[in-house]
Formats: sequence, structure tokens, C-alpha cells
Amino acid sequence: MSVYVGNIMTAVAAFPLIAFFITVPVAIVEYNKAGALHWFRLFMVFSFVFYLLCAYFLVLLPLPEDLSIVVPGAEHPRLVPFNSFKGLIPVFQSDLGLLEKTRAIITHPCIYEYLFNILLLLPLGAYLHYYFRLSIPKTVLVGFLVSLSFETLQYTGLLGIYDHPYRYADVDDLIANTLGAYIGALLSQRVKGSLPDMAKIDESTHARGRRASLTRRVLSFIVDLSIGRVILVLIALAIGPEAVNDPEFFLNTAPLRNPFMFAALFALVPLITKGQTLGQKALGVYTARLDASRAPWHLVAARYYLLWLFANIPGFVFGRILRVALNPPSDNFIFTFMNEHVAAIVLAGLILIVLWALHFLWRAIKAKKQDKSMVTLYGLVSRTRVLTVQAEEEAAAAAAAAAEQAVVAALAAAPAGNEDAGAGDKDEAVHEGEVD
Repeated sequence: MSVYVGNIMTAVAAFPLIAFFITVPVAIVEYNKAGALHWFRLFMVFSFVFYLLCAYFLVLLPLPEDLSIVVPGAEHPRLVPFNSFKGLIPVFQSDLGLLEKTRAIITHPCIYEYLFNILLLLPLGAYLHYYFRLSIPKTVLVGFLVSLSFETLQYTGLLGIYDHPYRYADVDDLIANTLGAYIGALLSQRVKGSLPDMAKIDESTHARGRRASLTRRVLSFIVDLSIGRVILVLIALAIGPEAVNDPEFFLNTAPLRNPFMFAALFALVPLITKGQTLGQKALGVYTARLDASRAPWHLVAARYYLLWLFANIPGFVFGRILRVALNPPSDNFIFTFMNEHVAAIVLAGLILIVLWALHFLWRAIKAKKQDKSMVTLYGLVSRTRVLTVQAEEEAAAAAAAAAEQAVVAALAAAPAGNEDAGAGDKDEAVHEGEVD
């Protein structure tokens, strides 16, 4: 039992790092699938990842220190179904009483190991059937494949890291794991009515997805910066060790400090994609004019340059003031006064930065309460805003439907007009006949 607890604690320690690396990919998938982030969906995704981490750690850990270790009997997989229950034969053949024999069967290692393997993938079946909404046959198939990956990793010594298998690969484990996934799917089907309705959650998030939230825009910007940094790091690695060993390597691979990378990310790409950066394309948003039409590349570049400028102005100004205050010219009264009150200047600068951040946060909260996209200062100056592709597509569909209805109405009105005109001609002819 202590081994199992230790493996779970290892998963607990490793999960924050894994969660850090998968947060942005998970957000991208959720925004493209549901249109917005919902706390329950995020809880299900991250709890599912944590469960898988625990499952694999329970199966694969602890790892032997000796990479050339040989476990007797593990060189060949156990392919005979239910062979692990042979240990029960002596118990059945013993002269024990019914109570003692039952206790011996229940406490036999092959029984609780089989039950453990069933329980191991029971949550997987529940997740797949309830959250991912797979049918029971597909859930069983995925459970079988996950179990097969367990046995394959064990039999191949973690895909060749170990010279020999360090654990037994057993077909009974495969059967028990798959059975556990099947039972988990059945249980989730029974209790689904008492759990949140995923269809209703999707409907609510889809409605919220029409608005380009601040989180969505920030994530798109992070994706752009991450892509730019990866490209610059690869270029630095191609140049050679002198570039990587540069003390300012991290600063030199900052996309916003490199004019060529900035132009590529925020001018060239929007020129090709009609107003979308790579990050915006991944998150399903685009830069638009104030009339909601797609912004040309130069307005996209202007927007992001102003974003960089406004984000750096407070720190830049504060840094320059502080530098002068610490090293003032000796013959200047103002600079001498600043030098004598450095602590007050630092405090005032920090207060201004905090107020600027609070103002930005207040505008974001206000926009969320009003269910509108946050209007930023750099957006007002560049006369651009960020909208969702979903809203654009829905607006286009509504315009097309309105145009179609107008055409249908015009066609429906045309015969009636001709008939009225024909009736008028007929009445006129009769009237002329009467006159004659």
C-alpha cells in the first residue's frame, strides 16, 4: 500500500508542472470547441489529466535503478487468459471450512490484484462516457488501448530504456483493465442524471463565446509571443553556442524586442490571414475595425505596437526617473532633491503602476458585467477591436438569411402585383365596352 501512496504523491508533485504546460493548449481546444471557458469543463479536463498521470505512475513506478535488471519470467508475456487465478486451486482443494476458505480466497493476492486492475480504469470509463460522450463500445475500445499501452511499456522496458522488461506483461491485466473501463461507463450512465448536463454547459459557453473576452485575447497574445520566442531560440541554436551563451540570450529572444520577428508576427501574418495573428487564429478571434470589418495588416501592427508601448511606458518612465534620482547632476537643485527623496519617488512610482493596473482590471470587470468586449486605450488610438470569428460567422449567416427572406418576399409580391394589374386592365376594357 505504501508503494501505491508513494506513486500517487509523485503524481501530485508532477501535476503542477504538467498543468503549466497544458493550460494554453487546453484553453485553445476549449475555445474552439465550446466558444468559452467554463469552470466545470476545466475541472473535468485537469482532473482527467491528473487521473491519467496517477494511473500511469501506479503501473510504471517505482523504476529500478539498474537499467540492465533482469526480472525472472518477465522476458515472455503471459498470454493465457485467467492464468493468474491458478493460485486459487490449492485453496479450493484444501480442507478449510467454508468461512476460512472464503476469507483465503478474498485475501489471496491474485484477487485483490485483479480488483485493483479493474478499479484502475474504472474512472477512465466514467470520464470517456460522461464528459467526452463516447458510446460504450468506443469507451471499451479506448480502455483496451490504454491498458495495452500499460502492458507494452512494461514489456518493452519503457520503450527500450531498460535492457529487459522490468515488470510482467499479463493478458489478465488487459482483461481486468478493459472490464474496469466498461463498468465505469455503465456507472456513469446510471448517475448521469445527477451530474451537470454537458449539453446545457456547452449551450451556455457557446452563447458567451460570441464575446472576445480579455482572457481569450491575452491567451492569443501569449501564443504569438511563444511562437516568436521558439523561432528565435531555434535561430540562435542554428547560429551556434556563442548566441546561446550570450548573457542577454533571454532578452534577445523576446519577440517584441526583435523588429523583424515583430513585423513577421504582427504585420506579415495578418497580411496573409486577413487580420489575424497566429495566436488569434488559434483562439478564434480577429482584429477588426470599429465597424466590425476585418482590419488591414497595418492597423493590426499599429494595435500591437501601441499595446507594447503602453505596457512599457509606466516601467520605462519610472525607471528613468529612478536612475536620475540615484545619479543626479551635482549642480541641479531638482535632481539633488530627487536624490534626497528616492524612497518617496519609488513609492510614488509603485503607486502609479498599481493604479494603472487597477484601472485596467476595473475596465475588464466592467466589460464582463456588461457582456461586452473590453475597450482598451491602444484599441481606441488604433481604431481597432478584437471580435470572435463565431460572431462574424453568425452575423454573416444572419445577413444572408435576411437577404434570402427579402428575395422570397419580393418574388411572392410580384405575381400579386401582376394579377392586380391584369384585373385593372380587365375592368378598364369592360368599362370601355359599356361606353361604346
